[in-house]
Amino acid sequence: MTEAINLSIQALNKQIPTIPKIESWNPALCPSCNKELSEHLGDGYYKHWYGLKVCECGQKIKWED
Repeated sequence: MTEAINLSIQALNKQIPTIPKIESWNPALCPSCNKELSEHLGDGYYKHWYGLKVCECGQKIKWED
């Protein structure tokens, strides 16, 4: 029963849009699963997928503060 409640809480928390982790010279990362939300351009820069609103893990993404 406790496990089901914890899974429900995790699923509800993913419905709250969260800002991705972005450090200079690194790709943007999902705050929940650390999946890359950027494309490496080959010259040291990354193109962030600003049109992406939900990560594959279900986390809603909010790109701007």
